[in-house]
Amino acid sequence: MTVAGGGNFKRQKTPYRPSPAPSSVGSYYSSGDDAEAQRRKCRPRCTKCCAWTSLAIGAAALFALACSLVFYSFLVANVPRVFVKNLEVHSVTVGKDAKGDATLAADVTVVLNVTNANGKIWFVYGPLTADVALDGVNLARSEVAAFRQEARNTTGVAVRSRVEALEIEEADGDDLVSNSARRVLTLDVWLSGLVEYHVRERVVSGCPFKVMCQHAPQSVLDSGLGFECNVRMSPL
Repeated sequence: MTVAGGGNFKRQKTPYRPSPAPSSVGSYYSSGDDAEAQRRKCRPRCTKCCAWTSLAIGAAALFALACSLVFYSFLVANVPRVFVKNLEVHSVTVGKDAKGDATLAADVTVVLNVTNANGKIWFVYGPLTADVALDGVNLARSEVAAFRQEARNTTGVAVRSRVEALEIEEADGDDLVSNSARRVLTLDVWLSGLVEYHVRERVVSGCPFKVMCQHAPQSVLDSGLGFECNVRMSPL
């Protein structure tokens, strides 16, 4: 073709730019919708599964707690009974130290009766820590050796406590000596440690055991009546 002006016209080629196929775009959005629909379908199943799992765990925890409470109640119901049987005062004296302050020297033995009334359980105690006080004056801490107690048995336990040159108010020391001579002392005894329960072939060890005998009058002990102590299955 000849164009006026004497020049030759050449047609320029436009570069080819492929456009995405409609089928590909539709497939992309279709797959995304399918995945979202699948997730929505699974959510109720997951929620239901989690709910049943939580319910099962909660039920198991409540069952374990109930069993623990029943077992603890069984142990508490079968703790031994403890009585103060006798207080023997070997010596109680008040002296003076180099500074002229009053000091107490005392030596006493407390006898306790531990009674296991159960016919199927026997115990292993201790060793136990023992504290003794006379008229509110704390004597030296001592230890009771470990011992075993059979079923339907009463065991005597002797607790000996001594002090030498214990600083004390002179008036309190004089009252202690006077009350000892008249056998009107007030006794406090504490025992603490661990005890084992033996039930047939089963053993429950590491049970906290505490005995508190508070404000036991010596006159009651001398009468032979005994003084019952408070026994707890607790370290406190």
